[in-house]
Amino acid sequence: MAGLFTSELACSIQDRGITKEVLGPWGAIHALKARDPAAKLNVKKYSDPDGVYDGVVVAPQNGPTTITTTAPALRKLVQIGLDESKLTLVTERVMELKRQFFADDEQAKQSMSKFARMASLVREADGPRRLTKEAIHLTGGVVVRSRAHQGENSTETILLCVQPGCDAVRLRDVTSFPFCKLVRDDKHFDLVLRIDGTDKTFKMNRLPRDLIMHSFIPNGSRQIVTPTSYKQRLRFKSVDKVFWEFVAELRFPESQHFTTLLVGKFNRVALNGSEWLRLQNPS
Repeated sequence: MAGLFTSELACSIQDRGITKEVLGPWGAIHALKARDPAAKLNVKKYSDPDGVYDGVVVAPQNGPTTITTTAPALRKLVQIGLDESKLTLVTERVMELKRQFFADDEQAKQSMSKFARMASLVREADGPRRLTKEAIHLTGGVVVRSRAHQGENSTETILLCVQPGCDAVRLRDVTSFPFCKLVRDDKHFDLVLRIDGTDKTFKMNRLPRDLIMHSFIPNGSRQIVTPTSYKQRLRFKSVDKVFWEFVAELRFPESQHFTTLLVGKFNRVALNGSEWLRLQNPS
């Protein structure tokens, strides 16, 4: 599966005019330009008896161990990566280090968001991403949104469909589809989606109690739930006459990952009477 994912990703990059020769680290270093002035990042732990990170890490006897993001140091990091058994940084420093490979923080944010979308989505409504010629239909991994307007105020709901693929085909009657709500979260997020021309980050609500059910009427001849086109947008119409606009579709491994996160929550076990008594009186 990993090999298939890598090959599909490589093909997608090549579709945009980037040749396969520059996909590896040895090709990437030729496009790298370090910022001026270089940043100094503190290292949490450092143990490198073989000198793998010589020229990257500065470890004086007296003073903090740091990485100075000069061009040679960044090029070497591209080639060898970060080995946590030798070199450990706190999460904030890792993110700061990643940003040093771009001209500025804004370009870093845009580029990393674009790569996140490219790595997780098969296709998206607001962007050129489309790796399959199959017609869009409602199934697990499809992200939809609905907007409600009340006067000058409007609310937007974004949902991820978690219906198993086998339950989204051969439909003969009204069918219910389960959805997980996607909530805006800029710090701890699961997905990057491009909405109305802007990349936004979302976290999936994976609690079974918060699952949302909506029913749809399938296409009679195709026996799947298909969208209709409206103002260059694709929309699914639920039985309660709410229109759900197509936003994106996840790659199959990503869709399975989110389903696994949801299913894992079903395995939680409540305290029984004996356990409750033991916790009340530990002695």
